[in-house]
Amino acid sequence: MSSFLKIFRVKILETIFLDYEMIFFINSLANGGAERVVASLAQSGNARVLTIWPDNFQSSEYHFTHTSLLKRKSFLLFDIFLACFKLFFYLKKNNILEVNSHLFWANYINVIVSFFLKHKAVLTHCVSINSKFSNRRLLYFLHYYLSHILVNKAYRNTFKSYGILKEYQELFNLRNGVVIHNPINLELLCNKSNEPISFEFNDNVEYILVVGRFHRTKNQKSIIRYLPNISRKYEIIFLGDGEMFDSCKKLAVELNVSDRCHFLGAISNPFPFYSKVNVCLSFSLSEGFPNVLIESLALGCFPIFYDCDFGPREVLSSSLEVDVCPENFIVYELGILLVELSSTSINLALDYYNLNKFSPLSREARDDYISNLEVDKILLKYKEVF
Repeated sequence: MSSFLKIFRVKILETIFLDYEMIFFINSLANGGAERVVASLAQSGNARVLTIWPDNFQSSEYHFTHTSLLKRKSFLLFDIFLACFKLFFYLKKNNILEVNSHLFWANYINVIVSFFLKHKAVLTHCVSINSKFSNRRLLYFLHYYLSHILVNKAYRNTFKSYGILKEYQELFNLRNGVVIHNPINLELLCNKSNEPISFEFNDNVEYILVVGRFHRTKNQKSIIRYLPNISRKYEIIFLGDGEMFDSCKKLAVELNVSDRCHFLGAISNPFPFYSKVNVCLSFSLSEGFPNVLIESLALGCFPIFYDCDFGPREVLSSSLEVDVCPENFIVYELGILLVELSSTSINLALDYYNLNKFSPLSREARDDYISNLEVDKILLKYKEVF
């Protein structure tokens, strides 16, 4: 892009946000994909972030105003009631007319307060309600009925994928939904990917990168279970922490593969790993718009992702289909989509990658796809929904 066009685009954004106070509202800024997206949007749009609960969000890569409505977590229903009360007075005092909320509780609170203040409440839905609460029926019914009552009362609903939009249309007869994918700041990612890391790579090992919170839906346990049946030349680098972290480490010990599993925890800058590892693997059971997949594409780490509910298929199938391994995987220009969870699928997909590597056409497809997700373009889409 020419210097003139870059300057012109910046001036457009400056004009949009001049005298315009946009608020992003989310449960908290604990580590997670949705939280990183909100941080990126807030910084790029010079917007404020409100959270329900406090957190220890600290990052040298993001700079924005961050305020928590509550000082601590307590009884959930009491917290929701108190957060509604505090959000009402915060918006009224600061004359805020538009609020974009992310995730379930923030979305509900945003709509409820809009009944009284009449501000424009835009709700962003990051995950599938069916997949998120598939094994927790009480929580499923709670969120189902809250969503059934409230989502159509919002000024607008935005979704991370067309699959989730379709789900809400079928479940709640949604009438005012639009898809806005997560943004990516390619310049920031490339700069961060060049920073040094303390992990010592072995030249005789082929590493596989697995990134994400250790949560039931991210399904790291399945990867560990299949590892004994995968060639010993491969070792797994796990980035992230969470409720399943300790049990996954224990399972690796039980299966005698702990020497092939590197549990590095949540690290502030995961991007150098994408640049140094050839393959990124995901067995996630549900995704909205998979940030890890987009980051791996942007930084040249070949994605092999399970065809879970929403997300991976939507991204990968936006490119041309190159090849098919019946019952195991589909190869697209952007990566490999696993159609079953098994060690056989992993082995065949890894063999296919090692035989074919990247093609010039796949590089072109990735560059084209990523260019449509640049953060300034996504910010414009959020502005347009108000």
